[in-house]
Amino acid sequence: MRHRVLSLALTGLVVLATAATAFAQVAIITPTAANGRVDQIVGFAQTPGVPPVAPGTFVPQVTATDPTSAAMGTALVPYVQDLDAYFATRFGWRPSQPVTVVLYPDSTSLSSGLQGFTGGTLSADQLSQATSQPAALIMATQAIGQVPANSWVIAVNTNIDQAAQQFINSASQIGSVNASLVPTGTSTSFSISPDVVSNTGNNGMAMIQESLAYQYANVMMNDLAGANGPLWFRQGLPNSIAFAIVPGVPADSGLAETVARYQNVNNTLPTLGQIQDGWNTFLSAGGTSANLAQGIAFLSVRTLTNTLSGPKLVDFLKGLGAGQSFNSLLQSSTGFNLDTLNSQYQSLIPMP
Repeated sequence: MRHRVLSLALTGLVVLATAATAFAQVAIITPTAANGRVDQIVGFAQTPGVPPVAPGTFVPQVTATDPTSAAMGTALVPYVQDLDAYFATRFGWRPSQPVTVVLYPDSTSLSSGLQGFTGGTLSADQLSQATSQPAALIMATQAIGQVPANSWVIAVNTNIDQAAQQFINSASQIGSVNASLVPTGTSTSFSISPDVVSNTGNNGMAMIQESLAYQYANVMMNDLAGANGPLWFRQGLPNSIAFAIVPGVPADSGLAETVARYQNVNNTLPTLGQIQDGWNTFLSAGGTSANLAQGIAFLSVRTLTNTLSGPKLVDFLKGLGAGQSFNSLLQSSTGFNLDTLNSQYQSLIPMP
């Protein structure tokens, strides 16, 4: 399950690099088709087609908390460059507040750092959510060190082995099905391929990259829409964007397959209206219920973004930020209402 945005105050860190300048402190990795970076997918990163930085907007900076995480910056700095290029070119958007990507060597350091960044003490639930994925999104509330007040911070656990284990845990969680949802005698367990377990480095980097993309998409959504919009949309949008950038992580196909399995067994699905009205109930139930709701949200938003592509999506988010209702924007921008969107997204459910 994705973690919520935490409001934290950031301690002093040394800025290693920004996404729009030459990098003296962190070596740049030459893009190749084998390293799984965004430029392999979108084909334009580090090309003249990337828009210049407009006044009042920012490119993300990358910082490290120790030499171990700084070493990972050699892989993640160019990836953050690619994210900046992707969002600027595809959506015509850069953040209106500074964004700093803070690298940690492991989940324990990240957790301890988050505690140090707050004016008070984070709850155990907040810390658990912040460390359940490789990246957590934070709003810094005071200027400390190189990080200004009222700026976004994406805290990243750069430990490849821990991220790979999160990959495996995610595959297990999404692949499991409550016994009540399947016919008697059908396995409810999810078999993880030995190839997945042995592919530790690639899986770990994929999880880090996807989580970074997810949180950067969250920055765009919060920057443009504020806290407005139904929760299923706010969950589904960053998932849809991140899975397009880094396909192949467990949640990419797993959430959609959860929807397919539930429909195959029950011959019905909760309506999108029911998901919208009962989002918190679905998620608090955990397990298949939470994955089903997130899967429906993901497929519904993917259906929307087929129509609301690029700058149209930015305009939609700006409308939410200006206080327009989601349902009216949905109708005027796409011609959908919740009922028609509920019908349309089902064409994306994979065949059993």
